[in-house]
Amino acid sequence: PEIGVWDVVAGRVQGLSGLQQPQKGGRHEEEKEPTGSAAEVEEQEQEEGSNLERQQFTKAPAALPRPAFHCSNHQKTITCLQYNSTGSRLLSGGLDHFVKVYSTTGYAVVHSMAYPAPILALGLSPDGNQLVVGMQDGKTIFSSAPFVGPRPGFFRSKTAKDAELFEDLRGFLYRPEKRRDWDRPIVAAPDPSDLQVVARRVQRLEKYDQYLKKFRYHDALDQGLRQYAAKPNTESVMVMVCLLEELVRRNGLRIALVGRTEAGLLPLLMFLGSAVADPRFSSITTTVLELVLEIYSGVVQFSDKVVAQLHFIHSRVSRQVAFLNELSVLEGMLQCISVSAEVQGEKRACAGGAEAVASENSLQEALAQDRLPE
Repeated sequence: PEIGVWDVVAGRVQGLSGLQQPQKGGRHEEEKEPTGSAAEVEEQEQEEGSNLERQQFTKAPAALPRPAFHCSNHQKTITCLQYNSTGSRLLSGGLDHFVKVYSTTGYAVVHSMAYPAPILALGLSPDGNQLVVGMQDGKTIFSSAPFVGPRPGFFRSKTAKDAELFEDLRGFLYRPEKRRDWDRPIVAAPDPSDLQVVARRVQRLEKYDQYLKKFRYHDALDQGLRQYAAKPNTESVMVMVCLLEELVRRNGLRIALVGRTEAGLLPLLMFLGSAVADPRFSSITTTVLELVLEIYSGVVQFSDKVVAQLHFIHSRVSRQVAFLNELSVLEGMLQCISVSAEVQGEKRACAGGAEAVASENSLQEALAQDRLPE
């Protein structure tokens, strides 16, 4: 559905200008002199005038005049149109439950009003303050404009070049009052009795945690190794240990280890070589090393770097085992010393107890002799 606006005067002139008197052989037909009585002549002139007028208003022009403007803003059939008294607004109603308000300066939609039923008719009061809408369900709705007339400082204009000006329903342009409260900064401090709502920022997951959430165990292990290579400190070591333990818990350690090349296996072996000597991480590191040797035992000899790293890990493990053996010997010696010390202490305690008993008996005998009569 479209709305077309024509200039009625221009269309009438164009339609009349396309009419010409009938011609014969490229020349206008000569006028015939009236014959007969005066009454017959008058009747003949009236008949010719009526025929000419009928011809002017019934014969279509060669080309229809183009509309001055046309638009399509309704989704369904347009049923009614209405101008306001000043001609600055055009209202249209349609079966799509909407009333559109157009500005006649450019025929742009300045307002749109929705109704509960298809609209069949609408009317506007002469002052433009009352709108009546008739709907298909038989109901009629009366509505009024926000204000009756222009407020102080309002003026009417066809174009609004100032971006700070606003246009109301009746075509008046106005400048809104400044609200100083909007620009005032909030500097008030809360009272101790006020209930303060503290915004909590959701902690963003690390990259390896995001991969774990998506079950991409291979990428999660690679991300942890990259972070360890960038900053090989205690925190990154703990992150790697926790990541390996999480992979073991999810039964995804084998998935993360298989399919690795020399470039993907060397960072892992370097981490294991640095962490295998720490007694805190020996359990998880030995588990990973056993699985690596199980997966790559048949192809590990083709990479000199991997073999060298494995020899380095073997040497560190050997030194650690030797150190633990020495600690176990020392622990046995300390246990022997502590047992012998306990035995000597028990013996001393027994000897000291016997001496105390003998002294106590002698003291009792001496007291008994003193109490005997002379």
